[in-house]
Amino acid sequence: MSINGKLLWVLEKTVSKACEWLRRVRGESEKLSLIRESSETFRVDLEVEKLILDELSSAGLNALVVSEERGILSIGGEKPDYIILIDPLDGSLNYVTGIPYSSVSIAVADYNPKARLNDLRVGVIGSVFTGDMYIGVRGVGAYVNGIRMVREKRVGGVLIVGYLNDGAYNVMLEFEKSIGLFKFRSLGCASLELMLVAKGKASLFVDLRSKLRVIDIGAAYVILRELGCIVRDGLGNEINPSITVCSRIPSIVVYSDEEAYKKFRFIHNLCRNYIKY
Repeated sequence: MSINGKLLWVLEKTVSKACEWLRRVRGESEKLSLIRESSETFRVDLEVEKLILDELSSAGLNALVVSEERGILSIGGEKPDYIILIDPLDGSLNYVTGIPYSSVSIAVADYNPKARLNDLRVGVIGSVFTGDMYIGVRGVGAYVNGIRMVREKRVGGVLIVGYLNDGAYNVMLEFEKSIGLFKFRSLGCASLELMLVAKGKASLFVDLRSKLRVIDIGAAYVILRELGCIVRDGLGNEINPSITVCSRIPSIVVYSDEEAYKKFRFIHNLCRNYIKY
């Protein structure tokens, strides 16, 4: 079954409802209790995920779902029409500690047992605290709050967003030696940080920790592609893992445009020196 207007409406409605619910229950202490310390899973993560699954099921969708907390499951009939990736609360630590930078994201591909990241057709990201809604449809475009997204002119020098570990820290030190001073921000919500790159506010997104998964970047990936951003792994290769499981992304570097790619792609040589894969 192909992507259609009804599906887009269901996805946008579901993400919007999840964001509204998260804003409404933010002050309820029991929602903020830690369920699984090893993965920093809070009660709110499980409850908003259930809300999303209930919405998708009640809309009559038949799908293989890959989700943050419940893993792989099916909704609807036995034969799925879609693969749906759900990140019910990106930036959950921000959410429970009162930092207003979190999102809900859903990405969809037509069902194929061999589907991969570049088969995703739709991505929807809702910013919990601002209410901004980002939508990307493959081959159609990317929109924020119903307005076509355009890349903005960067001001204030080079801004990089992302996450550091020991190896990545060394990469950034060498990077600075080559280009001079730059600004780095780690904001705790990868999907919204990737939207900063999509809009041209940041030049690069860098994460070399092997912690992100397809559910974390799926929706953003569709939007990035529609805006001409360039997505690579740490070694400079295209990223295209399976989306029928919760595949991990060993490393990711995203460039805001071709100009940024040509200027900064030497970072992949630095990664080869400092990052073990």
